[in-house]
Amino acid sequence: MFYFVAANMIVAGVVIAYIGHASRTGLKRNWWAGLRTPATMASEEAFRAANQRVWKLYYAMAAVTFLQGIGVAILAFTRASDDTLAMFILAGVCCILALAGAQVVLGSRAAKEYSAAQNTTPA
Repeated sequence: MFYFVAANMIVAGVVIAYIGHASRTGLKRNWWAGLRTPATMASEEAFRAANQRVWKLYYAMAAVTFLQGIGVAILAFTRASDDTLAMFILAGVCCILALAGAQVVLGSRAAKEYSAAQNTTPA
């Protein structure tokens, strides 16, 4: 069973890295990929500004997920206990959630800064 979990984590790491690459190169506003908060979905430009600010965090999440998948496969191959595997997975999930929280904060801040700059008119 844990081999299936490991394979899913490795694939998820690759998908997250692709989203990070798309964010870096100018991901268009959509409902499936990218940082989607009320602030980032306010406009195409706010979405792009937010996602371009957090693309490095996507790569960090991809690396954690990918390496976690490899670690789970190694632990499963060495017949580690289910408790060890569960704690390893839980530790990785906590890292990913922390990175996702940082994405929300930084991305929303970038979108709000962009919106504020657009709303101010020069005197």
